[in-house]
Amino acid sequence: MSAHNGIVRLVRPATDLKAVLDPSQCTFVFCHIGKSGGTTFRSIMAGTAVYQKQRFEQVSGNIEDTMREVSDWGALKDNVRYVMGHIPLGAARINQHPHVHLAILRDPIDRVISHVKMHELRSGEALTKLPPPGTEPLLPDNLQTRMLAGKVDFSEPCTRHDLDKAMENLEENLSLIGFTEEFDAFVSQFLALTEGDSVMYSRWQVSTNTIPEDRLSVLRDQAVDRDSLDIELVDHARQRHSDWNAKILRAIPETVPPDTTMCAIPFISVSGSGVDFSPTRKEPNFIQIQSADEGPFARELEKIGYDVSQCLAAIES
Repeated sequence: MSAHNGIVRLVRPATDLKAVLDPSQCTFVFCHIGKSGGTTFRSIMAGTAVYQKQRFEQVSGNIEDTMREVSDWGALKDNVRYVMGHIPLGAARINQHPHVHLAILRDPIDRVISHVKMHELRSGEALTKLPPPGTEPLLPDNLQTRMLAGKVDFSEPCTRHDLDKAMENLEENLSLIGFTEEFDAFVSQFLALTEGDSVMYSRWQVSTNTIPEDRLSVLRDQAVDRDSLDIELVDHARQRHSDWNAKILRAIPETVPPDTTMCAIPFISVSGSGVDFSPTRKEPNFIQIQSADEGPFARELEKIGYDVSQCLAAIES
């Protein structure tokens, strides 16, 4: 369940799902695919870990940096429960616990355009065409297929063999798959799986620049051809993700959530001054709300500088 008030959203654990595995004996690894809502989810995941007093590791940097760090972990991470970063699926097997892989997929064309917007915002360069496949690590082709196939070398072409491998990985690994377009549903399932409490979040690292319609149309057409494997992958995942998720979550009769909910809240500022989950593992600046009552909620938001006049506490139980 979720409520939206324009700045923050509240998501509660799914009340009709229960973990099949013992979550205390699992390691949860988030395969962060760029421009899919992953930065926001990483903060939710880290906030959940801190609230549960569980150890987590957030790998910084691009995929190459991630692979170097993960390969150095060895047996030192036995007690880590949550791992997150641009980690290709299956790359981070860090202990003997069952590994549950999490990934958020996105409509491939929308993901590419969002990636282009962020690239243009950071570089100041207006793209008139997408880079050819296998030539540009900052805007790689078929990124979702590459990540889920465990492919890390962007100089290599992404092939149908990689698509088959990505689908095989999703079938054989314990995986919770969600979609950017259904982000709250994915978070709700994650909270049910990990026995987490409700969380509140606002979107983080969302590009707001626009692309003129004529150039946007050209880029979208190019993305259809260049990222055709991702289109197949996401379509396949939409058909199969319920079966994959059923390996780790089972349906139960829905229960009514209590009127009072303890909320672990990793706040992510839309202005860019949000929570810093750096390698120093500082405890994030989160607050706890004992009640969904509007008054306490508004006062807590005021403490951290939110404009309460724009943030009506429309939280539904």
